[in-house]
Amino acid sequence: MNSGIRPCPKGVKPGRIKPKRLKDPAHLMLIRQLPCLVCGTTHGIEVHHLLRGTVRGWGLKAKDSEVLPLCFIHHTQSDDCAHDNKCGGETEWFKSKGIINPLYIARKLYENTGDYGKMLSIINTARE
Repeated sequence: MNSGIRPCPKGVKPGRIKPKRLKDPAHLMLIRQLPCLVCGTTHGIEVHHLLRGTVRGWGLKAKDSEVLPLCFIHHTQSDDCAHDNKCGGETEWFKSKGIINPLYIARKLYENTGDYGKMLSIINTARE
């Protein structure tokens, strides 16, 4: 009798299959050269992968197209806020800093990757 369920090949454990995520090391390098989206400093810039980007699951990191430049201090604050939800989560944390749509900014940065001048303009406009 065939139940329609195929057994896993020998040596392969059953489980969920993680989708491949977009990786773009060149884009991440450019993001690290931009000023912090919150305070404008150019020192200690880290890449912040947005948690509220496209549909994701537990244990899945955001695509490299959904990143923002944050200094060490703001990156730590945003992660603390996003992961333990004490301040309403990542979206509310960005709103409290005057950043209304971080995903839109991240996507605009990715659309203009390779053009540092345009990327810098996007950050400066978002900070106004």
